[in-house]
Amino acid sequence: MITDQLAAIVRDAVAAAQSAGDLSINGHAFDVTLEPPKQKQFGDFATNVALVLQKPSGLQGREVAARIVKHLPVGEGLIDRVEVAGPGFMNFFLKPDWLHDTLVTVDEQDAAYGSNDSRKGERTLIEFVSANPTGPISVVNGRAAVLGDSLANLLRASGAEVSKEFYINDALNSTQIDKLGESLAMRYLEQLGHAIDFPEEDGDGKTVYAGTTCALCAKYHPFPEDGYFGLYLVDIATRVVSEAGNSLENLTHEERAAKFREIAPSEMIAQQQRDLRAFGVEFDNWFFESSLYKAGKVRAAIEEMKARGYAYEKDGALWLKTTELSKDEKDRVLVRSTDKETYIAADAAYHKDKFDRGYNRLIDIWGADHHGYVERLKAGIAALGNDPDKCEIILTQMVLLVRNGEPVRGGKRTGNIIPLIELINEVGRDAARFYNVLNSYETTAVFDLDLAKKQSSDNPVWYAQYAHARCANVLRKAAEKGVAIVPARQVKRPLLTHEKELDLLRRLADYPGEVKAAADLIAPHRLTSYVREIGQTLHQFYEECPALREDVDPDVRDARLALFNATRIVVRNLLGLLGVTALEQM
Repeated sequence: MITDQLAAIVRDAVAAAQSAGDLSINGHAFDVTLEPPKQKQFGDFATNVALVLQKPSGLQGREVAARIVKHLPVGEGLIDRVEVAGPGFMNFFLKPDWLHDTLVTVDEQDAAYGSNDSRKGERTLIEFVSANPTGPISVVNGRAAVLGDSLANLLRASGAEVSKEFYINDALNSTQIDKLGESLAMRYLEQLGHAIDFPEEDGDGKTVYAGTTCALCAKYHPFPEDGYFGLYLVDIATRVVSEAGNSLENLTHEERAAKFREIAPSEMIAQQQRDLRAFGVEFDNWFFESSLYKAGKVRAAIEEMKARGYAYEKDGALWLKTTELSKDEKDRVLVRSTDKETYIAADAAYHKDKFDRGYNRLIDIWGADHHGYVERLKAGIAALGNDPDKCEIILTQMVLLVRNGEPVRGGKRTGNIIPLIELINEVGRDAARFYNVLNSYETTAVFDLDLAKKQSSDNPVWYAQYAHARCANVLRKAAEKGVAIVPARQVKRPLLTHEKELDLLRRLADYPGEVKAAADLIAPHRLTSYVREIGQTLHQFYEECPALREDVDPDVRDARLALFNATRIVVRNLLGLLGVTALEQM
């Protein structure tokens, strides 16, 4: 990358200044960070290294900068000139050659352009979504899904080995799964014509049942008070009836509940997989919590915590020393007095299993409502001898859907959640994904459904896809005219001197740095902002620098077509990292 070249030149200049006696930093280690200034009149790149070296050198920033500039190869090779600004920022103005070389790099690297090996050697496991198998994937889950999927793409583009995992909370002792099975059993009987007694609230807000006996079987079928009322279970019950008929009708209540405890999560997981597939998200592994119990890993983890001295007994329960191991405000129960393990025990065992599989970096993506659980998990990881700092917890904020300026709310059919599949069906997969990474995961995502379907530059995803389609259209028209696209290395690149040509080349040159920054900062939303900048710059280039007009010199035409092609490549690669389709025409 051009920034790597510049950073090396600056480090050499600092070393030369020290050798010449112009600068003394007393062996102080430093990094050279280079970024494009927000306003192009301040150059192509700027660095604050002189400010970083103020303290060790004992000089003011501007003086440090002046002494470094003295040893820079200004006017030679890459650098045209350097200006010192403000308290000591160094603004680099580069010769156009580097931009012209960028055109060749993009053309020849093609799909690999933007990739780097900065994370080579990392084995990363990203666990995300991990929604309980008790309902459909929601739009809130969808935000975690696209964040995790895009982050996996970014880390892979940075050289890491990445696996994506969905953790299924199907524990053998899960009360939620019990209630799901009971709820589905009642929906099954309902489909066979049995009367189900659903709880209602009386005038005092208390839950009451009518107590009506089923006329069909003379039995009483109360729907679980804290069961799952979403009508999505009716769809599953209907499928069970079509496959099993009434074969489960005459089982005892306990037998039927046990049977549907097996059926319900399996059916819900299959639906979740279908919905995520429609969203363009495929997991490398679906990990069942129950497998930890069956393999004895939860109990083994508990015994290891005890052996390490991090668990103790009190009030008939087993407690984890979370206050000693983390910033948690109090110790937490590992095993209840009923000898039933808590989620802390299972989650600690699960994360030990991740490390045991050879991953050296773990990333968990959770909803913001789980913030209180972070320190407990970190304590569990530490209690089993692993480094909790190697597990990063990302907390995503809520998603607010808006239609006609009003918030959209879930309905009875889905238990008051808004299913992701409904969003996909309404606005399409591309818009659903793009809008979910439009802003940082640390802020609430406001998803304007009307805007997401609008075909205009006001719609960010339409504008991003239009940038690719516009380039593809120009290249298609060139082919129709019999004009071949000449490889960038063969065109006369120095002819690209127009301000808008150079502006677009600068945007394309920024791409590798944007990919690395998005991966390092866990910030896919940087790419949505960046692609809009490309779109704006491309539009200006398109308007002011025609390629196929009859009066354009053939050499200029070929160079501009090469620039259109390079832009197409960058936008395609970028949209691919976000899982958004690069459309050929719109």
